[in-house]
Amino acid sequence: MKTVDTWQQFGDEHAHSLALSQALQASLQDLLAHQARVVLALSGGQSPRAMMALLSLADLDWSRVTVQWVDERLLTRHHPDSNSELIESVLLQNQAAQAQWHNFLPQPQGEARVLDGAEQQAVLQAALMAYQTPDVVVLGMGMDGHTASLFADAPQFAAAMDRHQAQPLMVIEPPSAPYARISMTLAAILQAKTLYIAAYGAQKQALLQQALLTEEALLPITWVLQEAQDVPVHVFG
Repeated sequence: MKTVDTWQQFGDEHAHSLALSQALQASLQDLLAHQARVVLALSGGQSPRAMMALLSLADLDWSRVTVQWVDERLLTRHHPDSNSELIESVLLQNQAAQAQWHNFLPQPQGEARVLDGAEQQAVLQAALMAYQTPDVVVLGMGMDGHTASLFADAPQFAAAMDRHQAQPLMVIEPPSAPYARISMTLAAILQAKTLYIAAYGAQKQALLQQALLTEEALLPITWVLQEAQDVPVHVFG
């Protein structure tokens, strides 16, 4: 079983967000000292909002940083539930406004809405064409143990968790969650140089401890931990 490389726990959410943003800044700075460009893949949802706001202020050469999402809900642009909207409105501000970024979601004709099947495939193909292997991946975790948009009840789950899956992004349709999504696959996640897992709160920390102790891959996050033998994993709880 994988043992995480570092595990930090914080008593309040601001301290958690600040420490994670500082760790990401340090990782990006170190990588930029040794390579021309760095690719950062970020998860969405509400939990990372404060961290992204703090990271946007980091004194980095953001013009050499490419930002990608780990997963995205298949919605039109400017939908309040889209991860792209979160990244654009919170992270890509201040210093980080110079980062390279692509929004593949189509503009709404009228109100923001859910994409139909043809639009979903168009977004997937555009994202695959622009995809770059990330150096740093930041994962969240839900209370059902999902990470990225790798939900155990999705019909695409087995293919998405295949260690030899060649396609780095897949459409995922979880019955237990709103919206179809595009997600990085397990194989793609494991190509990162460093993984960060943001799991703030006592309940998430307990669930992650359980995932670390079990030999059975009962939860999606367990699969990540079991397979990430060669990738440094840092937990911020």
